[in-house]
Amino acid sequence: MSVSPFNDAQTSYWHNSVGGYHAAKLKSYQEFIDFELDAEIKYIFKNGSALFGTDSARAKVLQRLHGLNMLNTKYFILPGGETGNSMAFKNSQAYGSCWFVRKVEVVKNTDEVLLQLRSNPNKYTAWVTASDFKTSKVYNADNSELQLVTKTANACTYTANCKSDAFAVFSEIYYSDGWHVVVDGKPSTYLCVNSILRGMELKPGSHRIEFKFEPEVYKTSNTVSLIGSIVLFCSCLIAGFLDRKQGDRTIKE
Repeated sequence: MSVSPFNDAQTSYWHNSVGGYHAAKLKSYQEFIDFELDAEIKYIFKNGSALFGTDSARAKVLQRLHGLNMLNTKYFILPGGETGNSMAFKNSQAYGSCWFVRKVEVVKNTDEVLLQLRSNPNKYTAWVTASDFKTSKVYNADNSELQLVTKTANACTYTANCKSDAFAVFSEIYYSDGWHVVVDGKPSTYLCVNSILRGMELKPGSHRIEFKFEPEVYKTSNTVSLIGSIVLFCSCLIAGFLDRKQGDRTIKE
């Protein structure tokens, strides 16, 4: 935050970042920035002195940052005041890569989801729209476990051990046009929670959850490319065969 988080690409070049510049951000994420993240960043600068204070004062500020916490923002880089040097602060209130919620609340639309996130910030409540989930539901996630195993740019793998029906939230941006999920080797579905994140219901037992980025256009282009390569290869073989046959005929004459 020593520079504008959403207009600077350098911070996102090698590391995960909630910001970074791109001229064509996802509409849902841009709305989340405008409605929630901008306000939280202003709150940080307004109360920045508390981050340099006691642990309790720092925690009080960090607990107010529901949007940044659910994005698993582990560190804040802030201007260092009179020294001019930037300083990094660890966010002890970040929610982590994934977690179970105790309740899923259904509202009418995305606008209401954003309003509820601001007025009722709670890690253990997930907000969804009526088009994605039928009715509100309570879960008991006591003694259940959920963790991130591996993560790359186009894949995320988690393991879960659920003692009863559970609802998992993953701190990854929801994007159904290309990101698919497989649970225990079988294709499954996930939904948008808290306006921008991924969530899904899990049955009791041990599970392996794999998110993969496999857009249909990529598969189609690969197929077309393969067919084109085969046609080109066959054309070269045929041309070579005909050329050799023509040469043999010339020698005989």
